Amino acid sequence: MREPAVLIAYLAVAFTILALVLVPTYSILVESVRGADGLSLANYERFFGSTHFRNTLYNTLAVASIATAISLVLGLAFAYVVVRTRLPLRRFFASVVLVPMLLPAFLIAFALIL
Repeated sequence: MREPAVLIAYLAVAFTILALVLVPTYSILVESVRGADGLSLANYERFFGSTHFRNTLYNTLAVASIATAISLVLGLAFAYVVVRTRLPLRRFFASVVLVPMLLPAFLIAFALIL
């Protein structure tokens, strides 16, 4: 690292991630295994023993699997058509793919302006 400002920026990002993501996650995991007598998996047993929460977990995994499969098929088909064929407006369609990745930044900027 030649620039001390870059090092400071990296350290600030690492500290922010540590403070906002890792510390709360660690504390949640520690509390989840803490029982009246010390370390215990009773909370997990109660959670997975409940039919309501188990059905919710199964539904979540089913929806995630179906959405992933549909996205994979559509994405592969779109990529194949854009790269391997002589599609008119090919560059336009290749640029449209970037919109979902760029849109959140613009929405945040507009929200801050308003």
